[in-house]
Amino acid sequence: MRKSRNRYGLRSGVGLAAPQINISKRMIAVLIPDDGSGKSYDYMLVNPKIVSHSVQEAYLPTGEGCLSVDDNVAGLVHRHNRITIKAKTSKVMIYSYD
Repeated sequence: MRKSRNRYGLRSGVGLAAPQINISKRMIAVLIPDDGSGKSYDYMLVNPKIVSHSVQEAYLPTGEGCLSVDDNVAGLVHRHNRITIKAKTSKVMIYSYD
């Protein structure tokens, strides 16, 4: 994962889907930033599936950015405030992330 983070320039709170880098697989790389505890987390998830989500929606009031467009993009993208994902990791174990 660290190689992927460095190679594709993942930043805190940024995800990267395999099709964005021309890989026809259901995979995402996610970097979750330090929450003040001194720990950050990175995951490479295979076949991720959203198994539940909150009713409450959220958005970034300043717009969103992505790896292909490094600047904030005008407009609000409504998303679920919270999701739970079930996925496999590179260690072929199945996890549920909340």
